This record gives sequence, structure tokens and C-alpha cells, in this order.
Amino acid sequence: MPATNVSITGQLKKEHEYILTLTNQIEKLVAATRLQKRKIEWSSSLLETLSSLREHLEKHFEFEESGGFMDEVVKALPNVSQQVESLRRDHQIIAYEVNDLYKRAERLILDNGPTSKEIGEDIRHFLRALREHEKKENELVLRVFLDDVGMID
Repeated sequence: MPATNVSITGQLKKEHEYILTLTNQIEKLVAATRLQKRKIEWSSSLLETLSSLREHLEKHFEFEESGGFMDEVVKALPNVSQQVESLRRDHQIIAYEVNDLYKRAERLILDNGPTSKEIGEDIRHFLRALREHEKKENELVLRVFLDDVGMID
């Protein structure tokens, strides 16, 4: 794998690790809904972490789509172009969903939106989908790397 691809792969790994950190934080907050004694503080923490995830995903998707990652993958393995396009479509869906979750979580503070339990279930569903997306990206990078070093026929 050329040096630029190695640096792109390294950056992607760091990005995915940070996303995992944020998703783990959100998961802990969601798990704590049953234990919450101070709804405002819990909701504020959830909003802050969702906001961080939302902002990071926006930058992360920009890096992948415009920063060269996806173009390099298709250049290295043209037969994965449909898979790359599917990942790009996922980005749009994920961005929409994280924005929607954030807006709904804002309404928790005002007591005129979903319950903590309802949004918790939706967040768990979202996190599963996000992790599946990240897994597909990681598998694709690994496939390209192994192909580039001649380990895949």
C-alpha cells in the first residue's frame, strides 16, 4: 500500500477509534436511564455527547468522501465501487439519524418529546447501525490493504 494510503488508513483507524469512544459513552448514558435521578443533568450529558458524535461524524464523512479514502479504495479495487457507493449512502442516512436523535434528545429537557426509554431504544438501534457501517468500512480497508500487498487473488 503506498505511503499515502497507509496514512489514510492510519487516520481512518483513529477516526473509528474516536467514534467508538463516543458511542461507548452514549451507550453508558442510555444504560443509565433507569438509574437517573436528575433528568436535566442526564439529558444534558446525552445532548453533549450526541453533539460531539454528530460533529465528529460530519468531519469523518467529509474525510472519507472528499479526503481521498473512498477514491483511493475504488482506485485500488475498482470492483468495490458499488460497496463504496453503498457506504456513501449510509453516510447520508447516519447523518440524518444522528441529527434527528439530537433534536429529539433536546426535547427531553423540555418534557415535550419522547421518553428516556423511547429515545434510549432508538439510540441503541442507531448505534448498532453505526457500528455495522464502521465494520463494513474496516473490512473494506483490510481487503484493499491485503489485495495491495498481494495476499488476495
